[in-house]
Amino acid sequence: MANWGLFTTHSLVWASIAKNPAGTARQIGADFGLTERTTHKIILDLDEASYISRSKVGRNNTYSIHLSVNCQLAT
Repeated sequence: MANWGLFTTHSLVWASIAKNPAGTARQIGADFGLTERTTHKIILDLDEASYISRSKVGRNNTYSIHLSVNCQLAT
């Protein structure tokens, strides 16, 4: 039987950011077995969709999640 999961990688990254807003993409990705590059792409997707926002603190990014995003359901 093939392995599958209930949650998408996007939702896992979003939840990890909620837990640790100062985490690096490498740390966030390591939680779920994702590469740093893949994690960066997911973070960009979440930022563009307004699920999170990024801000620079020194050389690092910090993230904040947005709980009031208008979700669009696929039909």
